[in-house]
Amino acid sequence: MPHNTGSQPGADARQRVDSAFEAVLDLPDGDRAAWVDRHFADAPELARRTHRLISAERRSRKLFANLQFERDCMLETAVPDIAGAPGDDPRIGRRYGPWRVMRHLGSGGLSEVYAVVRDDGRYQQDAALKILRSGHFGTDAKALFMRERRTLASLSHPALVRIIDGGETATGSPWLVMEQVEGQPITTYAREQALPLQERLDLVAQCADALQAAHERGVLHGDIKPDHLILQSDGMVRLLDFGIAQLLGEDGAADDVVALTPASASPEQYEGQRLTTASDIFQLGKILDEITAGKRVGPELAAIIARATAPDPTSRYRSAAALATDLRRLLQGQATEALPDTAPRALKRIMRQNRLASALGALVLVALAGWGATATVGAWRIDRARQTAEIAADRAERGRQALLDLFRRVDPLELDATGPVSSNSITIIDEALADARKRLADDPALLGRLSGWAARLHQRAGQDGRAAALAADAEAFARQADGTQSSEYAAALAYRARLAIERGSTVPGNADMVRALEIIDRAGASDEASLDTLLLAAWSKEGDWQAQLPLFRRAAALAETLDIDNARIEAGSGIGRALDGLGQLDEAERHVRFVLNLAEKRYGPDHPRLTLPLSDLGRIAQHRGQPQDAARWHRRARDIAIAAYGPNTPAVLSHRNNLAMALQSAGDLTSATGELRAIYALRVRQDGADALATGEVAQNLASALVRAHKYDEAEKYLAIAERVFARNLPAGHPRRMFPALTRSEMRMAQHRWREAEAEAARALGGLRNALPAGHFAIATAQCRVATARLEQGDSKALPTLREAVSALGADGTPDIYRTPCQAALQRFSS
Repeated sequence: MPHNTGSQPGADARQRVDSAFEAVLDLPDGDRAAWVDRHFADAPELARRTHRLISAERRSRKLFANLQFERDCMLETAVPDIAGAPGDDPRIGRRYGPWRVMRHLGSGGLSEVYAVVRDDGRYQQDAALKILRSGHFGTDAKALFMRERRTLASLSHPALVRIIDGGETATGSPWLVMEQVEGQPITTYAREQALPLQERLDLVAQCADALQAAHERGVLHGDIKPDHLILQSDGMVRLLDFGIAQLLGEDGAADDVVALTPASASPEQYEGQRLTTASDIFQLGKILDEITAGKRVGPELAAIIARATAPDPTSRYRSAAALATDLRRLLQGQATEALPDTAPRALKRIMRQNRLASALGALVLVALAGWGATATVGAWRIDRARQTAEIAADRAERGRQALLDLFRRVDPLELDATGPVSSNSITIIDEALADARKRLADDPALLGRLSGWAARLHQRAGQDGRAAALAADAEAFARQADGTQSSEYAAALAYRARLAIERGSTVPGNADMVRALEIIDRAGASDEASLDTLLLAAWSKEGDWQAQLPLFRRAAALAETLDIDNARIEAGSGIGRALDGLGQLDEAERHVRFVLNLAEKRYGPDHPRLTLPLSDLGRIAQHRGQPQDAARWHRRARDIAIAAYGPNTPAVLSHRNNLAMALQSAGDLTSATGELRAIYALRVRQDGADALATGEVAQNLASALVRAHKYDEAEKYLAIAERVFARNLPAGHPRRMFPALTRSEMRMAQHRWREAEAEAARALGGLRNALPAGHFAIATAQCRVATARLEQGDSKALPTLREAVSALGADGTPDIYRTPCQAALQRFSS
């Protein structure tokens, strides 16, 4: 009987499409379209919907294949070649790249593991080197080793060992360097520490968390056993040895079994079947069984173990996360998925309490039984078809994220201070981006994000021209993907605007920044792109603290909502910097110390993200009149930045400038002026003579030269600073008054009182309009106006001097401003 060609009930139509889609996936690509047309000859609408599903599946499969190719190419080329070590001595003492071998740690099935130390003089770091044993140096063994290296590079979780470096010897033997993990196998640790049952269950739950992180990256470990689950001395679990790990395919299964450990292998490993995440769950269930042996195991825990180690993979937990959740529910005294408080049990309790409920409950159970017998089969068939398409789309998205992660991984700010941005890294990224533009032209959103990350990498390497070009590309891709009213477009526009402002194109840059803020305000979005836009806008207002503070406060609130530590640190430091500029030093220091503590806990003591709050604490200490403390903070920030980026990158020059200013305040004018001259020359070469950053260094150098009594040279740099500030900063910006304020100090030192009064008065007028009343910069200008008048015989200026000295007596005024004014008041009052 032919099907009805008219409109069909929604559920029936969907079931027919799902069934057809399930069936057509078993056919070759070339036969699918004809089969669908024949099958739905009398229902063209259902045929069209099925064709659309097939097209989506094919696009997802192709996209992921391209993304996978890009990722593999990047990982293969990102590992540098090294020169082989000479001689036939044992590996102890040899160098692999920057790593020197210290001692042998152990042996694996295919490789040897050694303790190594970084030995290139940049910074100290202990790690573990894994190198393929020469006796196994065949094509298959090398492929396994290289797969482990790629797998580790794609993973990111506190419990998963992070790859640090890799390469090949001159003879082609591959090696990798990873975090060194020292501790005991989980079962040994539990036994020797005599852990109670609750702590053992918590450890296994942590292991399941780590396993879930790998599975979410599409990685199957394949060899979960106690020797690969190590407990460190701090009690943290680490998952080791991805030597036989495999990538999961589009159907959620891995390739054929590579190798196995008989004592811990899953049934499907023994049988040579394709593996899914259920195999890893089985192996972890075996460890759970072993680690709880000898303890009182109640029915709930027994049910969890039985479910995790079920012979049939489909009967096990659906994910490692579900196993972790069940263990924690058990620890909290709640019903578990393995042994739930089922509806029939609940009904039985109700029936014992109420006869009417008993009769109704019996009817409900009968109805449910009949429905379940027919619905389960239909749901299984529908789910299988739908999951195939969903898995393909999910794999494509994982591929997009993997490619983005690889771009991030080349950026030192996203790692643990791994060294400066190398020309090799930039070449790799540029080549990968060029290839991605060819292969992924139909994904402008992804290309926009990749271009943005590449732009940031070039910016950190000091290549501002290339960064600006890539930022313009990122904006164009974002416009193509999302239009001009999305938060993603606003973020791309804001980054391009920030680069333009830094390169001296302030008028168009500021106009674009205003546009970016208007877009996110209209969109009302609370996402990461909006957060990025707010931070970029706030930094573009550097020096205009009253305009900067509300932007940083908005960014901090959004970072809290989104729970992003990086942004918390950046926005919190920005708030502290703005408050410091406004003279609110106590509140500023509270903010900055909080974010420094957060950054140290999150990243450790030497990560480049610490440089921002460290610099802000140095600036606050300097404004408090504590130059030695300021120098200490700035020196630490500079040293971390040099280790991360190299000695002469833009970020490091800023920290060198800050340290020079602290040295100036401490009275070491020779060191300060020498450092500032070097920084100025580098800024001109890197950014150009008209860049705002160049003008700021010129202003700081002029200030140091005035205090060193080198007035002619100081005048030269003050003229440069005035010209650059007028070009790059809007009218009314307080920083435009700094050259006049510094020149007034110089004229007073030269006893040129009339000129000193004029310069100080000019600075005072501008600062009063730009800064809050009582700010020490205003009081300093007021003091110099009054002092110059008194030196010219105008005694009426004495009350003005007293008022200025009173304002400068507040906490937070640097001694270099307060002390001369106090001395002048004492001289003219006697």
